[in-house]
Amino acid sequence: MLAKLSRNQLLLGALGLALLVTPYLACSSSDKVSDSAETPDELRSKLVGTWQGSAEIDSETIPFSLSLEPRGATSTAERLGVVGSLTSENPYFDGAVDGYFGIDVANHRVTLSLRLDDGKTLLGTLEGETLSDGRIENVAHAGTFGLSRP
Repeated sequence: MLAKLSRNQLLLGALGLALLVTPYLACSSSDKVSDSAETPDELRSKLVGTWQGSAEIDSETIPFSLSLEPRGATSTAERLGVVGSLTSENPYFDGAVDGYFGIDVANHRVTLSLRLDDGKTLLGTLEGETLSDGRIENVAHAGTFGLSRP
């Protein structure tokens, strides 16, 4: 009887310890993520510059280069305004761009919204230094695109 009682007490004690330690571990791991987060200026410096991409429109794959620079007048803490050019061998997907990167530092999320001078809109979410599953809107046929650093 005493062996059963001590085994039950041991199990109860282990359960209690697990309940006490779990919230501590959850809080301490989230603190480490925020400590290693990039500052807004570091993040902004990674977003401007040259990107390489590939678009899929009407079952045609179109490789392209995207060159972006900051547009200060439209920038805020949550939004980096950009201007630049999208260059490809296909004149249908080529021209000047303007738009912004939406920056959500708390959730480590960066979105992209660019408009080509002919009205096409490129939308997507960055994961690190790549963007996959981007959408091209305002075209007769929907398209997709991806981006990465060269």
